[in-house]
Amino acid sequence: MVIIEKTESGTVVHVGPTAAIAHPFLYLNAFQNTLALVSAGFCSPFRCSNNMPPFSIIRSSEFVFTSLTYNPYAGTYYADTHLSNKLPTPFVQAKAKAHKLAFAGMVSFSTASSVISSRTVDLFSRTLGLSKCGSPIDCLVHPEVHLGLQHVRMHMHTQDRGQDSCSHQCGELLGTCSCQVTCQSLGICCPDYKEFCLQISPYSGSLMGGKVFLIENTALNASSVLMCRFKQKIKTSGYVAKDGKAHCISPLLYETGFIPFEVSIDDGLTFPYSGTWLSVHHSKVSDGEKCTLVNETKWQYYGTPNTDGNLTLTWTHQALAATRINIEVWGYQETGDSYSENWLAEWKYLYTLAKEIPNTGKFSFIPVPAKGNYSTWDFGILRITPSSYSDGQSNIPSVWSREHALAWHLGKDFRNDPNAWATAKCMEWDRKEEKLPNFMEEIIDCPCTLAQARADTGRFHADYGCDIEKGSVCTYHPGAVHCVRAIQASPQYAAGQQCCYDSTGTQILTHDSTAGSTPDRGHDWGSPPFMKPPRIPGFSHWLYDVISFYYCCLWSDNCHFYMKNRPSSDCRTYHPPRAASAFGDPHFFTFDGLNFTFKGQGEYTLVESDLTSLRVQGRTQQAHFPNGTGAQVTGLSAVAMQENNSDVIEVRYSEDLNLEVLLNQKIISFSEQSWMDLKGLFLHSTADQNITVMFSSGSGVEIRGSGGFLTLTVLLPEKFMNHTQGLFGVMNGNTEDEYTFKNKTTMSVHASPQQLFEFGANWAVENGTSLFTYDTEFLLNNFFHGEKHNASFLPVFFPYEDPADPLVTEMVLLCDSDPFCRFDVLTTRSLQVGSSTRLSHQNHKLLVANLEPVISCGWLDHPTNGRKNGTTYLLGSTISFICNQGYELTGSKERICQVTGTWSGDTPSCILRTGLFPFKWKNNQILNLPTFFLFFHFHFFPECYTANGADYRGTQNQTSQYAGKPCLFWNETFEHPYNTLKYPNGEGGLGEHNYCRNPDGDVSPWCYIAEHEDGIYWKYCEIPSCRMPGNLGCYKDHGEPPLTGTSETSNKLTIQTCISSCRSQQFKFAGMESGYACFCGNNPDYWRYGEAASTECNSVCFGDHTQPCGGDGRVILFDTLIGACGGNYTSATAVIYSPDFPDTYGTGKVCYWTIQVPGASRIHFSFALFEIKDATDMVELLDGYTYHVLARFNGKNRPPHTFNISLDFVILYFFSDEINQAQGFAIRYRAVKDNVHQKKIPMNQTLSEKINEQANLSINAARSSKILYVITTSPSHPSSSMPEWTIYSLTALLILSITVIIAKIFLHITMRSHQIPSATETEDSSEVTTAGEIWSIFYQPSTSISIFKKKLRSQQDDCNPLVGN
Repeated sequence: MVIIEKTESGTVVHVGPTAAIAHPFLYLNAFQNTLALVSAGFCSPFRCSNNMPPFSIIRSSEFVFTSLTYNPYAGTYYADTHLSNKLPTPFVQAKAKAHKLAFAGMVSFSTASSVISSRTVDLFSRTLGLSKCGSPIDCLVHPEVHLGLQHVRMHMHTQDRGQDSCSHQCGELLGTCSCQVTCQSLGICCPDYKEFCLQISPYSGSLMGGKVFLIENTALNASSVLMCRFKQKIKTSGYVAKDGKAHCISPLLYETGFIPFEVSIDDGLTFPYSGTWLSVHHSKVSDGEKCTLVNETKWQYYGTPNTDGNLTLTWTHQALAATRINIEVWGYQETGDSYSENWLAEWKYLYTLAKEIPNTGKFSFIPVPAKGNYSTWDFGILRITPSSYSDGQSNIPSVWSREHALAWHLGKDFRNDPNAWATAKCMEWDRKEEKLPNFMEEIIDCPCTLAQARADTGRFHADYGCDIEKGSVCTYHPGAVHCVRAIQASPQYAAGQQCCYDSTGTQILTHDSTAGSTPDRGHDWGSPPFMKPPRIPGFSHWLYDVISFYYCCLWSDNCHFYMKNRPSSDCRTYHPPRAASAFGDPHFFTFDGLNFTFKGQGEYTLVESDLTSLRVQGRTQQAHFPNGTGAQVTGLSAVAMQENNSDVIEVRYSEDLNLEVLLNQKIISFSEQSWMDLKGLFLHSTADQNITVMFSSGSGVEIRGSGGFLTLTVLLPEKFMNHTQGLFGVMNGNTEDEYTFKNKTTMSVHASPQQLFEFGANWAVENGTSLFTYDTEFLLNNFFHGEKHNASFLPVFFPYEDPADPLVTEMVLLCDSDPFCRFDVLTTRSLQVGSSTRLSHQNHKLLVANLEPVISCGWLDHPTNGRKNGTTYLLGSTISFICNQGYELTGSKERICQVTGTWSGDTPSCILRTGLFPFKWKNNQILNLPTFFLFFHFHFFPECYTANGADYRGTQNQTSQYAGKPCLFWNETFEHPYNTLKYPNGEGGLGEHNYCRNPDGDVSPWCYIAEHEDGIYWKYCEIPSCRMPGNLGCYKDHGEPPLTGTSETSNKLTIQTCISSCRSQQFKFAGMESGYACFCGNNPDYWRYGEAASTECNSVCFGDHTQPCGGDGRVILFDTLIGACGGNYTSATAVIYSPDFPDTYGTGKVCYWTIQVPGASRIHFSFALFEIKDATDMVELLDGYTYHVLARFNGKNRPPHTFNISLDFVILYFFSDEINQAQGFAIRYRAVKDNVHQKKIPMNQTLSEKINEQANLSINAARSSKILYVITTSPSHPSSSMPEWTIYSLTALLILSITVIIAKIFLHITMRSHQIPSATETEDSSEVTTAGEIWSIFYQPSTSISIFKKKLRSQQDDCNPLVGN
């Protein structure tokens, strides 16, 4: 309704009711709306378009309001009118009751020549016509009036501002005044604005809460009962200090970003005061606001080997206004069903670590295992609070530590054997991961290169744990120099991506290195709407991705499980974004690479997209010469942007040329936080005020101040193709349509600067769509009321380059051939502007180059029983392949990444050599002679499984296979300590033969010899076949050891202590030298240092004289998988050792090994060594799919030597109690894949039928299961050359050996076939075992034999020291 009434001050117009305001600007055209019939004392209905406030369209023959515009920043209406020069200026007072706006003002009508005098007129003295000529509306088209039309503005100022209050209404525009953030600069605030609309200090703190902040602009009575309420539901107690200043305490939140809060002074009855609090990711809070875990690594490894003693906590004691404090332990958990509505996050108070201790800023203690169930919480945090509060009380003044792994408080089960405890946790986590959805399918692929990763700022940001700008301290990614994280979490599962790169800029993959990047089930930065798992910032990530890393990689040797579930993503599907830039005068570079200069003055659409409602707008202002006068060119002074319904960000130069960032019209400060999580975007500011806005779509906007102008870069992902328009053109790879107008018509790319000026003017924004803030009179007058494109501003299109101008000489030196730099120097007369333009141009070219698409062919695996050289998989990269000794390469020796994104050649394979002597001749010289027989015998059926060969039962009877000294028969060495007379029952393998043996537990097999030198009558035997799997051989140290990772010395060195040390540092190989030196490394070419005889590495270990630990200048190498507590095997055959092997296994061990060979019909097992002391220590074999126990063996129930399990997935489990350590076991397995096209031959299983039946229940499940992560098996040493004269000897030896083996098999089957019962003939598993011990050679070392040598003819006792070393 429009109601007109007469008042003493004039005519008042009441307009209403009104619809809700949908836009910041309301613009209505008179010709698109119904005209109101208005006359004195008469009212009539008025309706307007949807979501627009109704207003009167007042027309007369004297003037007409053709449009009304509402400015919410100033709380005013603006009426655009057309008026005849002959008409006087009226005085109008109107009151829009619906908006509670009172307007009164002079309407000034100006022409190009003069300002017309004003007088008061009654505008409502007659009835206006509606639509047809013949009424007074005819004046609109009357020639006399039409010729004199001028565009004028009616500005109705607000009045009577003291009538409204900001109580409960901060952010609102009231009838008489404003409570909006822009009111202060416009001078239209309500009188109590500062009282009720709160400013606080500090304005941010950790989402953990407990931060006390001051309410700066409100003084309260000290007796007020203060309560603070966050998000209208979370209440904390505040207080009023003696000075009348109010203080609030931030609560524990489960989200980041600006959180609205309210304050009550009547104990919660009303909350008239309001403000916002910035909740911050806990890791982004400064260290000064937290208590410090001194030597944080020690806290998180406490209880593991060699980590004990005092722990120390420090803090800033002034942070808490208390003389005594408590230190509490809190734990974090997420309960309920994963990815369901009942999945909930919880921080829970556990117990108080220290109570009422002095607030000195330091506390030290010796941790003890937590009592009860508290010890099961392995991830948490410490909190320091004043002792005046009760234990565990929420939302009180607090100082928190970093979140961390709570190793220091875990129970005795962890401290007794951290490796076993962590292994069990790792296996449990692995099983849970198998049941959760595969988040890998929806996360973005990594950029292919470091340059791409650093350039794609809209989608990736530096990982604070590995940042090249901060020195590349990459603790968890050794070898990397920089990592990035995907900014946005994946849409469904809120997962995160991580990408790491080495110094060459190449991506590091977990398939190739433990330094590779690992994606995250929970994004580290959380994900809106937060509040529920796995979207809790920081803590969900810790629970699913960090503490599990401790389980598997840091506290145990099971990192393969972690890498299986968190494999690196390569870059095959990565597509870099397109970049567009504007800088300088300004010069525009479109997404498709076209560049032009547009020097319009006004506000323009730079890019908008219908895909995500993205809008980026730019404001240009006139540049000035150094003397302050205006130049005929412009530059970017402000950029505003929004996507969908996100927050609006504006970056601008203020009138005093300070760079300001506005969030929803409010200027924000980065003094406390440089990173802000906002609605629909992230905002980041560097120290030098480079501003980056990262929208949820992956689009990014970068703005930086440069020479008084803004430099702008917009990055859009590929999905925006064909979805953009504006000054940055249509992103589609075609420059021909870059100059597309709003009406979709196009202009030639060869258009003149004058034509481009028209093109730019077409993209001027309107008040109804503007994103800018108009909070000063200058902005109101020049941009809100003024034309969006100043058509009267005529720029310089072709600056003149005067050779006589001194500036030209300096310009040439500065700009060289850069046309944009030269242009801006000439038009602004400023070398500084030219320098900034030149730098911006170079940066844009570099950015475009870095974002060039890169072809990736994807990761290539090494062949089984081989290795590869090269870890780069991009276009032109070459990967070569080498097979281990005894294998031949089929397929391509090298493969090259092609432009098609595929690898050249064929997939390589390493197959066992089938020829007897695959010689390679060159110039009549033998290049290589790896004999099939020796390799097959040594590597598939090694004759030793102990480190010192104590289990050797072979038939070598000389000290070396080539020109060695013959051994004496053990039944003829009665003058020596070891003979069959003294050991008649075959102890130590002695008997009526002269084979090398190790009856005394020396470092390797030996024998007595007839010839003696210097009184020594025995020698070690060099037996190539007696090398335990994982022993890589003896290699030479020429001043640089074969392993170049780390090294240490110890007077207690054993093989396993060295292996364990290297394994904990994630090295693949361990080496020992001279009995006391340990080397670690990943050198794949260790064999190039030259292999020495094994007897040259027989110096005893200082920590165990039964083990060989290298020699003088000789390093014995081992694979660090030996003795690991757990592992994951998929190769067709391998040997698994008990934990700590070759040392005795430790107490309290709990270890799992998975054996999964896809396609296998059964797995054949053979215990080469089994020494377990009692019935409590045990080895179990479990169905890998159902976890059912298939077989259990211990000290009383010993295993058969060989048996089969009809599965392709078996879990090997080992447990030891707290007593009776022993040597352990070595179990050999071999997967059998039956040919389905052949008729299967019935076999007599060597294990009981019951076990096989139980195993067969799972065979169907085995066929459809997932394959576990592959661990690289121990590499073999390379092929060695052999002298030509040995060929014929070896040929004869081989033929003879094969003949003997065939005869032995035939004889064995003939003599024993009648003794093998079928599975149905017995129910006793032990009987089957006895009958089925085919090829059984089992040795249990005697504990009664001294470890020292007794080999001197004159020595007949067992107490003499070692000699001959």
